[in-house]
Amino acid sequence: MIRPIAIAVLLVVALTGCGQAPDPSPTVTRQVDLQQIAKAARRPDITAEKIAGDIVGRKLTVPELHGDGADEPWIFDASEFIHVNIQEDTVTSSGGETLVIFVTTRSHPKPDKTQIHVAGKLELQYEWKADKWVLATIRNLTTRYTVTGPA
Repeated sequence: MIRPIAIAVLLVVALTGCGQAPDPSPTVTRQVDLQQIAKAARRPDITAEKIAGDIVGRKLTVPELHGDGADEPWIFDASEFIHVNIQEDTVTSSGGETLVIFVTTRSHPKPDKTQIHVAGKLELQYEWKADKWVLATIRNLTTRYTVTGPA
């Protein structure tokens, strides 16, 4: 008597995993893979070189590293060293891209003047307009300056 019951229990347990999967809940929404949509649109990648060129001429208010000096207005200059490292790249719901970069640059002063070094993270918003990426906004996240040279 116990043997037929044990066999029946084993069959029920073994067969519970078989069958169709339940329908997904109607309240669950599937997130669209925005990275795939952007890639499928055949848009070129936003490179560090493109960013370095796009930020030239842009103005940014930069605080002093230790908080001792006044905030400085900084305008990225094409004649100065600019190094960009892309740290994050996120596709927005509108099809644009938000990038977090680490940028390093410095001024080229005359020999008897001080040199300003600028480094830190920036958040960049790019929009796709007229078949090209256009830099829309720059936001300072952690970028600071230091001063070296003659006082």
